[in-house]
Amino acid sequence: MKKELAFVVAVCLEAGFAASVNYDVLGRRGSKMNSPMVYKDVDYSRAQKENPQKVGSELQNRALLKTGMASNVEAIEGAYRSKKNYSSSSMNLQHGKFYLRRYYTNGRVDSRCSNSKPYPCLYDWISYKDSANSVFIPVKEELVNVPSNNNNGCPDWTFSENSGYTFSHRNLYGRFSTNQPSPYESNQTINYYDFNYIRAYASQAYPVSNWYGDKASSVGIYMGVDALPVRLFSSWSPSIYCLRYNAEPGTYNSNPGYEVRDSRLAYFVNKMSNHPVMFVGKGMIDDPSSRTPQIYIGVRSNKMSSSGQNYYTPAAKELDNYIYEKRTVEFVPAGNNGLKNGYMTSMAHAANAITVGAVDPTTIEITHYTSTVNANGETRKPEIFNFSHFFTDEDQRTYVRNSTNQTYVYNPFYDGTEYAAAYTASMVSSLLAINPFYRWHPEVVKALMLTGGGMEIVAPYPLSVTKKVPSFKSFVFDDVGEKQFYDYYSRYWNGNINTLKTRVDPYGVKEIWFVANNMGSATEPVNAAITWLNSGNDIASAGKIPQDFDLYAYGSNNSNVYERLTNTYAKVTNQINFDNPGELLDVSASGSNSFEKVTFATSFRYIIFCIKLYSDDSVENRDQVVLGFNMSPDVDYDPYD
Repeated sequence: MKKELAFVVAVCLEAGFAASVNYDVLGRRGSKMNSPMVYKDVDYSRAQKENPQKVGSELQNRALLKTGMASNVEAIEGAYRSKKNYSSSSMNLQHGKFYLRRYYTNGRVDSRCSNSKPYPCLYDWISYKDSANSVFIPVKEELVNVPSNNNNGCPDWTFSENSGYTFSHRNLYGRFSTNQPSPYESNQTINYYDFNYIRAYASQAYPVSNWYGDKASSVGIYMGVDALPVRLFSSWSPSIYCLRYNAEPGTYNSNPGYEVRDSRLAYFVNKMSNHPVMFVGKGMIDDPSSRTPQIYIGVRSNKMSSSGQNYYTPAAKELDNYIYEKRTVEFVPAGNNGLKNGYMTSMAHAANAITVGAVDPTTIEITHYTSTVNANGETRKPEIFNFSHFFTDEDQRTYVRNSTNQTYVYNPFYDGTEYAAAYTASMVSSLLAINPFYRWHPEVVKALMLTGGGMEIVAPYPLSVTKKVPSFKSFVFDDVGEKQFYDYYSRYWNGNINTLKTRVDPYGVKEIWFVANNMGSATEPVNAAITWLNSGNDIASAGKIPQDFDLYAYGSNNSNVYERLTNTYAKVTNQINFDNPGELLDVSASGSNSFEKVTFATSFRYIIFCIKLYSDDSVENRDQVVLGFNMSPDVDYDPYD
């Protein structure tokens, strides 16, 4: 049976279920019935010449190394629920904070879990991190209260006022908002807000009373730059933490415009992140795990073209390969070329990256300059939109290079998608500083961002991937802050699908099934999403997103379906009726995206999820999956109440 027919039959069998129709980028109904999406500038002959079924030890071992796992580990899965509401009388999977299981190449399932406190294979913050480190890349941490260097330890830092630059100052202190001419549209103005106000109220940092304290560890953030940042601040203006430079050969752009932009970005990320350690460089850093602290986050604001690109670019392919192999969470600005007709920047086409558009905090709408046009058939982007249009407590000044008399006006007004991306990266750095579950897992972080958030924004189709602006409170959802509105459940499956699968259906489709407590109600909806990583080589070879997953959600009140840990280490049992699992609540089955998302409101006690790997056209990494999931309540709020 074809996938489309199976989907129609399933929907027809469910009384009262209204399915939403999928359309492709050209507006055609039933996108999977049409020809596959096409990436320009790719080598289609390679996919035909190589046998995609070849999954011998050589390819499999190479894929295992790319996922960061030890050579004797074939696959790993983990689960985390933010609310620690476990009961002493139950061994339910989600009643613990962290759950971890490893599968070894000899067929052995992890048996190193304790049979005693608190439950088999359930971990607290520290033990989970230590256990995960035995499989993934070891964490190199830096304690928050013990910085490894200071301003005197930055020999490459340029103190601009002492190194051939001249400023004239104009102070903006004490203003709440101000209108300035728009740099993107003629005869238009932008209303800029004091950033402290945006951060505290619109982005919900104010209710978060405890910024982690001694629990947090520093998070490495790598920023791709065109020019080395220079110190643009006078002795009485805000300072910036030390930057650590990537030892990379090459010539950096010395144009004042690039220097100011990259200096502003470096200052901005430091100002907003909690416990960041900034690294900068021109390209990709060779080994993120070799830095102290380990680099988990990248901000790719370099190579921002004013014209944009309409194809899967070499830069996007390089970044996709980097994310797939290094497992960093990469944020890329969508570009500032226009909402309706503007193509995105070069790296914004990377499927594994999180592409970010800008939101105007005055109108709570996507800005007119945000680029949203993809190459025909690419995965839908931007996935995330966040605030821009704010100013900081700096001086406005004129920036002059004395040796060449080049002049650039430095304004403390932050606008554009590059600052929306930097802002989003800073929020995620706060998450990674306290929660080890999301480290090494860009696929889970993206799923969390697609399902969480705060203030609702206007995001018309096809931009309606998410309708919420990320908030600090939605990322600080355990032990601190006002967490009662947020209840997150995250999972990941990394490695060989043949090991991780629950079953193969009658049509040969590999499936992963699992059960979760319903955290919503009949009137309060729940969002759930899966996202997955593919290598840039496989994307280019297939001419599309090579792996096609689908997400189904069913409702049930049958307590026998719930996954339970037994006393025999990590064995999991359930009684799901695969032929009739429950009432179909929602299904997402697009054929082009690298994510699927469902939304439903139901009073069923349990939600049964089925993830289907409908097709796999990977060449290098066939049967290897890097799959993430998140479910969270669809919380609406008014931050100004």
